Amino acid sequence: MAAGFFINSYTQDNVSQCGEWYGQLGQMLDPETSQSCQNVSMMQAASQAGIIVGVILAVIGIVCLGVGLTRSKDKQSSSQKLERNNE
Repeated sequence: MAAGFFINSYTQDNVSQCGEWYGQLGQMLDPETSQSCQNVSMMQAASQAGIIVGVILAVIGIVCLGVGLTRSKDKQSSSQKLERNNE
């Protein structure tokens, strides 16, 4: 997720320049500029996908952590009940 944020911020300026009128004019006149703008657009799309995947994994991790903590509390309370019953 952090890498996605870094790449997204790095490519943001280039994408905005490619979208301006002078960037589009440059793309029409120079095929190398056109290829560069396409690469930057693809890189930004990949970084956004990385951010989304990172957020999904973070949510799954938080849910698993919550479930694990809940189960450990349940085991502790049930073992305490058993100890009380044995006394």
